[in-house]
Amino acid sequence: MNIKRFSIVFWDFDGVIKESNAAKTESFLELFKHYNNVLLDKIHHHHINNGGMSRFNKIPLYMEWGDEPVSQYTVGNYCKKFSALVFQKVIESDWVPGVVQYLSENQHSQQHILVSATPEDELREIVSALDINKYFKSIYGAPSEKKAIICAYIKKKEFSLDEYLMIGDANSDKLAAQENNIAFLLRIHKENKFIFKNYSDPLIESFEKLL
Repeated sequence: MNIKRFSIVFWDFDGVIKESNAAKTESFLELFKHYNNVLLDKIHHHHINNGGMSRFNKIPLYMEWGDEPVSQYTVGNYCKKFSALVFQKVIESDWVPGVVQYLSENQHSQQHILVSATPEDELREIVSALDINKYFKSIYGAPSEKKAIICAYIKKKEFSLDEYLMIGDANSDKLAAQENNIAFLLRIHKENKFIFKNYSDPLIESFEKLL
């Protein structure tokens, strides 16, 4: 797939811009380290299989599994702890090969839109710390949903449907593209290979080949 032909490209962050999926996994397991190993394995399995699902949905679910009281206050406390755990780990994660150079070289020929399940305030801090905010026309995080963001852009009718592309590494990213009838490019890596082992549509491991 020649991604340079698309006018608007929606980018997921973890696993597409940064190799930060492992950082998120480690942080969830650390957050609930007081749970027994059976529950930790269950959390690990769920988290890996539900990439793109917001922590605002995962954390209360995991608390329920641990028989903890779920309220706005208790969930908020866990979310704050998670943010503190994960922020620097994401910053220090490796870049997906070639992605920064691709964004830099194509920032004026395409509109790049960042869409992530990370809370938007935190996402903006991360992007600013990494000095890549200049490459994105807009940045969206939770609670905004990818499907709704893509839909809103399509409704502007600035481009035809075949000029939109979503790049992601999770089923939720693929569904957001499919439900809006736009192209999808899967970024494959070691943490999602088992999920997409039978995947036959366009995929990419590195952006270096596009440079």
